[in-house]
Amino acid sequence: MTAPGIDHAPVVMNLIARLLPAVSSLGECLFTAPLDVFFGEANTVEPDPMALLPERFGPMHKRGIEGAPNIPLEPLSPSTPLRDRGRKRTPDARGDVSGSGLASPDAGLIEILVLNGNVYRVHLQAGDDKTVAPPLLPDRSFPASAAFASKFAS
Repeated sequence: MTAPGIDHAPVVMNLIARLLPAVSSLGECLFTAPLDVFFGEANTVEPDPMALLPERFGPMHKRGIEGAPNIPLEPLSPSTPLRDRGRKRTPDARGDVSGSGLASPDAGLIEILVLNGNVYRVHLQAGDDKTVAPPLLPDRSFPASAAFASKFAS
């Protein structure tokens, strides 16, 4: 699979810049792709970025992370939006990932999803200067537009 494109990388870096202080203060780890997350042998995803709370540190191995991260985030790639929204979310739901985030550079929109049974439901959609507050990091809110700031905007 080819790299996602120039719009993807700044979104990942902006999300890391916004979330790293809060994640670090809670004793969490923040990772980014390429790093595999394994939900059994047949289901592997690479969320980027993703946060792990201390209780999930145990399943880290040299090959990647076994089981669910606490907060997976995914900038949507123009070439694979259905994969990013669908197939990547299915193992998250089965793996008990309580919340997830999707960032669409094309739409300038962030969606925060929460697990309801075994299906994700949209908890928040934010664009422009609307506030994004990840459920596990409510003290680390930011305007949605901050995730998409880039001098490489297409």
